[in-house]
Amino acid sequence: MSIAQATIHFTRVVAVAAQKGGVGKTTIVMMLAAILSRWFKVLVVDVDPQKSTTKWANRGEEDLPFDFADSLDPEALGKLKDLHEYDVILVDTPGHHSDRDILDAVLDISDFVIVPTEPTALSLDSILDTLRDHIIPKGLQYRLLVNKVRPQRGTDHTESWLDLFDKNEWIPGEVGLPRFRQFIRLSSPVEDAPGEGTVVTQFYDNRKNHNAISDFAALGTELAAAWATEKRS
Repeated sequence: MSIAQATIHFTRVVAVAAQKGGVGKTTIVMMLAAILSRWFKVLVVDVDPQKSTTKWANRGEEDLPFDFADSLDPEALGKLKDLHEYDVILVDTPGHHSDRDILDAVLDISDFVIVPTEPTALSLDSILDTLRDHIIPKGLQYRLLVNKVRPQRGTDHTESWLDLFDKNEWIPGEVGLPRFRQFIRLSSPVEDAPGEGTVVTQFYDNRKNHNAISDFAALGTELAAAWATEKRS
C-alpha cells in the first residue's frame, strides 16, 4: 500500500498558522506542498494579505508541482472542503492578530494545523497566543514545527527547545505540546527559493542542498504517517 492510499480518504485542509511574521509560514507551505505533491493532488491557497505565497508562486508559474489560488473572502474559504479534486489543500494564513476573522474562517474548515515557530522566546510568546485563542478552543489537531534552526547553534540548543515543548509549562491541561520530531534547518537554498520561484523538489541533490531536501522530505513523511494512524472526528 502506498503512502497516498494509506492516508487520504477525503479532501484534507491543512492550515499553516502563526500570528507572527517571519516564522516561515510561507516557506513551510510551499516546500511541504512540493513534497506532498509526490503522493497527492495538492492545492496551495494564500489568504495572507501580504501575498508572499502569491508572489513566490507567480515566479514559479508552471514549474510548480501543485496548483495555486488566493482568496480573502471568508465565504469562499468556507467552500474549500468542496474541492474534491484535491487530496490536500495547504493554506498560508495571516501572520498578524488584526486578521483574526480570516484565520478563524480557515481554522473552522481545517483538519490539521501546522504551527511553525523559531527557537526564540519572542516567537514562542506569539505562538502560545495563537494556540490559546484560536487552535485549542476549536479542538483542532495540531503540531508545532521548529523552523529556522541555525546549525551553528548546535544540537543542544535545538533539543532544549524541543524539551520545553514536551514539558509544557504554559498551557494548562495540555500534557506536552504536540510537535513534529523533524525540525527545519536554516539554509541559503531555502532563503533564496522565494526570489527564484523554486521549491525543494527542484533542488539538485548536492551537499549545498542536502539539509533542505532531507528536512522537508522527513517532514512530509512524518505528516503523512500521522494521517495514516489518526481517526477523523
